[in-house]
Amino acid sequence: MHYRNTKTMNSKTQERELARLYYMQGEQQKTIAEKLGIGENTVARWVKDGQWEARRAALNITRPEIVNKILVLISKILEKVDDIEEMGPEALAKLISQIQKLANSIEKLDKRATVMDNIETFQNFNRWMESQMKYDAELTPQLLTKIAQLEDQFVQAQFDKGKRM
Repeated sequence: MHYRNTKTMNSKTQERELARLYYMQGEQQKTIAEKLGIGENTVARWVKDGQWEARRAALNITRPEIVNKILVLISKILEKVDDIEEMGPEALAKLISQIQKLANSIEKLDKRATVMDNIETFQNFNRWMESQMKYDAELTPQLLTKIAQLEDQFVQAQFDKGKRM
């Protein structure tokens, strides 16, 4: 006997997008599976196939954390130098180059800070909308999915714009 899957391709896509939205907001895979009434293996496969874990990690580290880590690296480089005046020209050039590269990284982060701010704002907004779903019938999973898609497009456009600067 052959059983037909009752879910349409469109509803599966919406379900996957909603799962991605939950995942990007920090939900655990088990919780997502329970919320959507699907198997944990399905969610795990989506996470792996869509590389959601790496994307979520990138969203969850803040700009100040990155800048602090870069500044710590600069500090460690400078601690290794006993006396700059006694350094040879090649060693001094190498030191300056390392520090300059790290400083340039901070400058690039500043240009992309707006994108990161937008992502953080969208995450907070999405969490708020999810909490409002129980009070507002117009807030449906399909609407949240569409909004998340538009947010992704906006962030990508801003990121691309930052690359050209």
